Amino acid sequence: MPMSNIFENLKDGATIEQFLEWFLGVDGRKAEAVLERSIYTSWTGHICRHRASFEPLR
Repeated sequence: MPMSNIFENLKDGATIEQFLEWFLGVDGRKAEAVLERSIYTSWTGHICRHRASFEPLR
């Protein structure tokens, strides 16, 4: 699943709980990691370029 799906759903007003209910195959810990990385990146301007340090949602 593209990571953009989580952002699109949240932008449209869904809660993280709703997103996880709608997309049962998504691991909640991975979704949380995506959001935390997004927050970190927006605060620091740091872009993670190492695949091993960031696992996409599947």
